[in-house]
Amino acid sequence: MKLILLALEQTEILVGIIGAIAAVLAASLPYYFTKKDEIAANIKKNKLDRYDDLLKKLTTYLQKNDSDSLGEFILTCNRASSYANHETLNAIIAYLDSIKENKPDEEVRKHVNEIFPNIRKDVNPKAPESDFKAFVPKDSSKKN
Repeated sequence: MKLILLALEQTEILVGIIGAIAAVLAASLPYYFTKKDEIAANIKKNKLDRYDDLLKKLTTYLQKNDSDSLGEFILTCNRASSYANHETLNAIIAYLDSIKENKPDEEVRKHVNEIFPNIRKDVNPKAPESDFKAFVPKDSSKKN
């Protein structure tokens, strides 16, 4: 009889412990997943803001085609290495190499047109493929 009572007490204690653990998990798991989603959304927003700045600098350089705007674009590209994906960085490097080496306009345009879809893919991987074409001035490979 004592053995049965002892087993019942242990069972009650075990049920109490399991109930407490379940209550803590039930309260903390939604908080964890909500926080995780908030952090992911914050990272995405910061990435979008930084990419927006990068594209503004690129567009300014494409419009002005001067050494000051190129310098600003290069500084922004250097900062991009902290958040941009590998494909985007490779597209930027290929573009910078093509203007540094005074490649033909068609090759420069090709590299510019690789930057935008790679950014889009990085920001929204589920977005459908795009045949985006940037409007690039004819003399974008020539420095003033």
